[in-house]
Amino acid sequence: MLAIISQECYNVRERNKLTNGEIKMNQLNQVIDNLAKKLEVPIEVLWASLMKQSQIYAVSGIFYILISAIALIAFSFTTAYFIKKHQEENEEVYAFMSGLFIVASALCFVWFAITLADIPLILAGFYNPEYWALSELGKMFRSN
Repeated sequence: MLAIISQECYNVRERNKLTNGEIKMNQLNQVIDNLAKKLEVPIEVLWASLMKQSQIYAVSGIFYILISAIALIAFSFTTAYFIKKHQEENEEVYAFMSGLFIVASALCFVWFAITLADIPLILAGFYNPEYWALSELGKMFRSN
């Protein structure tokens, strides 16, 4: 099934090279129709599964945001603890641990920022699943 979807995306990308990469609504409708025919399922079933997938995407996105926020907070507090211990006791092990947790906190901040960048699609997954489905189909056709 994945091979059928990949082939259909490739066909659309090849056709879009002729139109400067613009994807028109009728092309998306045609792709959904062709995909439903190749998978031998009604369009309604295919579209309904995309709508359900939008909810799954949104919930998993919120989960990733929460996990990254918890990790960022935990690493930040741990970093502050080791910096404070280093200032109080001036031992090398605390300096090393402070540096290690500063790097870990920075990486968690980057992870948190990346997950926050996905908020528009998370909200679309909850409140406008049709937009989410069309944007995901559009991404598949624009990628190389």
